[in-house]
Amino acid sequence: MIDFLKLEIDILDNDHQRFFEIFEQIENDKIDVTNAVAALKDYSRIHFAHEEQIMLLLDYPDFKSHICLHSDFLNSLESMKCDKTSEELVNISRKWLLYHISLYDYKLAQFIKEYLKTAESLKEII
Repeated sequence: MIDFLKLEIDILDNDHQRFFEIFEQIENDKIDVTNAVAALKDYSRIHFAHEEQIMLLLDYPDFKSHICLHSDFLNSLESMKCDKTSEELVNISRKWLLYHISLYDYKLAQFIKEYLKTAESLKEII
């Protein structure tokens, strides 16, 4: 994963790294668009559940808007399988993920770090 995207929150960084591995696998194995969408949707649900659980636990103030972004991404994946190639799907998804991490997940990570400063015991949960 690109260094500037690292949030220094292990669960999020590991999840994001897995997305890039899936992108690479789709590109290298020439996976058809239907299976590519399925792979991305399956893993997105796992990752989004991690983020959403953390946001709920910490009473993250932008929770609702953040989960709407997740929902929008899942819906866009489904619509792309009708008229995109797997290469186009990866390019669009990668751009979305880069933007999402650098803006929205970065903001979440800053909130988590600030929260952890005042609640050291929470580190074990995250």
